[in-house]
Amino acid sequence: MKFRRLVLVFLVVSATIFWGCGSDSDDDDATVSGITWITIPEGHFFMGTFDDPLHPEEAPVHTVNLDAFQISQTEITNAQYADYLNDALEEGYVFATASKVYGAVGTYVGYLYLDLEGAAADGEDPDNACHIIYEDGVFSAEAGYENWPVTFVSWHGAYAFTRFYTEVYGVAMGLPTEAEWEYAAGGEDELDYPSDDGTLSCEKANYDCGSSLGRVTTAGSYPSNTWELQDMAGNVREWCWDWYDEAYYSSSSSSNPVNLSGSEPPSDGSATGGDGEPYNYDTRVVRGGSYTSSADDLRTAARDQDYPFNLNGQTGFRVVLR
Repeated sequence: MKFRRLVLVFLVVSATIFWGCGSDSDDDDATVSGITWITIPEGHFFMGTFDDPLHPEEAPVHTVNLDAFQISQTEITNAQYADYLNDALEEGYVFATASKVYGAVGTYVGYLYLDLEGAAADGEDPDNACHIIYEDGVFSAEAGYENWPVTFVSWHGAYAFTRFYTEVYGVAMGLPTEAEWEYAAGGEDELDYPSDDGTLSCEKANYDCGSSLGRVTTAGSYPSNTWELQDMAGNVREWCWDWYDEAYYSSSSSSNPVNLSGSEPPSDGSATGGDGEPYNYDTRVVRGGSYTSSADDLRTAARDQDYPFNLNGQTGFRVVLR
């Protein structure tokens, strides 16, 4: 086994020992594949939005109690995902062609994880592309884009990242639940927007604000929220663990809720929806909005959805340790 991977094993095991019991330590500098972890203490908050007829999916407001967890300070970057892919390829967890990366083991064998040829849509900034390269059997982040959030990654590709570190290195990593995401985004004061002070402007987040970048940018470029998390608002939307259900808040648990009720939609083109049209198959939760989003979509309580097999330049992910 390579020295680099031995070092990673040590760091992962150290993180597991240190945080495995929900420690509320302030040491946020430990590293798993280059990730900076932020401790979110156990607590409760009001999840959802009060009396908003425009957003019935955010009702009813309900109290949620959460155990402590760790969450990555930023979205997973191209460099971090490329590092994972190299280890996963060596261990036989993925296989790759010149243009695509697929699952090779587990529940999602043959599912598309990453579109290496993902490119900007017509009229978009050409930088809105996949910036991970696969050459001579090695994955790498394109120079200058190492610290941009990975995009053109499916929910399956995000989930596989967490399963690999869990299964191979024994660390309890996962995607954030929708409740964990909202709690972490709102901060201690349950702010309306996941910014440093609960307000939003072009200086506080990367979104469609009138003088926006019109593209993804380096992770962590904007002020952190009150729990030192960055880019919870804008830049790229973030996959969550939950299946999406507009009415879920009416029946969700009050303790560590996660919606596990859903089934994989077909990826043969029969699954349609989005852009104002209803989805005709089950979807996964995405949160936080992207560089294309309006301010309304960047609210802490705002809920969104997408098919788990969709890959685009507006969606990435961050991870948690429980």
